[in-house]
Amino acid sequence: MKLATALDPNYEGELEYGKKSGKGIYTWSDGRRYEGQWKDDVRHGNGIETLANGERYEGDWKDDKKNGKGVYIWSDGRRFEGEWKDDKQNEKGIYAWPDGRQYEGALKDDLKDGNGIETLPDGERYEGTWKNDKKDGKGVQTTAKGDRYDGDWKDDKKNGKGVYTWSSGDRYEGDWKDDKRNGKGAFTGAKGTKYEGDWKDDKMTGKGIYIWPDGDRYEGDFKDDNSHGKGIFTSTDGSRYEGDWKDDKKHGQGVKTFSNGNRFEGEWKDGTRNPTGRLIYPNGAWSQGHINDDMLEGTYGAMQGGRTTWTYTYQ
Repeated sequence: MKLATALDPNYEGELEYGKKSGKGIYTWSDGRRYEGQWKDDVRHGNGIETLANGERYEGDWKDDKKNGKGVYIWSDGRRFEGEWKDDKQNEKGIYAWPDGRQYEGALKDDLKDGNGIETLPDGERYEGTWKNDKKDGKGVQTTAKGDRYDGDWKDDKKNGKGVYTWSSGDRYEGDWKDDKRNGKGAFTGAKGTKYEGDWKDDKMTGKGIYIWPDGDRYEGDFKDDNSHGKGIFTSTDGSRYEGDWKDDKKHGQGVKTFSNGNRFEGEWKDGTRNPTGRLIYPNGAWSQGHINDDMLEGTYGAMQGGRTTWTYTYQ
């Protein structure tokens, strides 16, 4: 071995058979500098490279490329410590950002790929699988306020099957698409409400069953979190309504059966019964006309064997 001569003024260090081999320092015209081991004129072994903008790599080299273990520090404060292959982050390592964000896990060609953990400055945390720098596969995410999602991911979003538990105690289990509840799913509220059925863009939309804490129950159509379309409402007081709904209110044609067995058939608007309709009694008798709570203006009749036997008109 011998020191380099003026034949290569950018290099100062050891030579072997006229080639850079051993320890040496090379300075490029653009300000880049390498100090470390060489073999056959290429960086090979352990060394430190610094760039003109202040970026710095310290670690292993092979065939003039970062290969093995090393630490890279960017001029903006980012830092990576881990495995390298052909100048790219590969296998596993720890990537830290100046704002406090950190990733620890598997990498492929400078991208998060495989199993890894990402922690954000506000305390949010994801542990699971990654693909092409995005959450993809199975994973668990916990938010700063204590919410938790455990399930499937695709393209950095909740996609597939998963369970979301809110810090309040609310819980959803079912289908997801693009970070929103979409498809079939069951929601249980911390205060005892329950819904099982269809979802669209985070809202109850489609067919479903909603149960209140006191036992009241609605089964039917939903739109944007409201009863909307056809549905049946059953109350714990023994009454039942079956018919049309709009914006969470009885609206349109419907039948309400009271706890005493009386049944009203008629029209509803914005949750209020139109007095004009037909009231059928358990014994088969019926009233039709303007029906108030305490009196009838209209026709009263009785049925036997499916046939009206007599009628009487009240004024």
